[in-house]
Amino acid sequence: MRVFCLHSVESSALQFSQEIHKLEERLWEKHGIELVFVDGPLLDAQIGDAVGETNGGINAMDPPSSSSERVSRRWYVEETARSAMPPPTAAAASQASPSTIQYSGLDASLLHLSQIWSRGGANISNNFG
Repeated sequence: MRVFCLHSVESSALQFSQEIHKLEERLWEKHGIELVFVDGPLLDAQIGDAVGETNGGINAMDPPSSSSERVSRRWYVEETARSAMPPPTAAAASQASPSTIQYSGLDASLLHLSQIWSRGGANISNNFG
């Protein structure tokens, strides 16, 4: 049996597998359960390295110079979107425009996982079988 293990935000498959390595070994040895660690498709670039607007814009990220350097990934980016519609009345103009939360990249993540699943899972980090 294979189980997909999805890392949390600002993490990676490698970091997650290192955190639960002992559990991974026990599940494989005692039950034959393989944990498959998958990286989110979006790189998590730091705002401090942004190109363009102050604290925003396109993020520049150099690849790590060594394998010990941390590279984090995401499954989606939570963004606040403001309504582009102008208020219909003067009274409404004094109110702040409503904002909604959007999750960008989630569709790419679902496609990414679907492709891995259709290939029978990825044998990314299992060293036991």
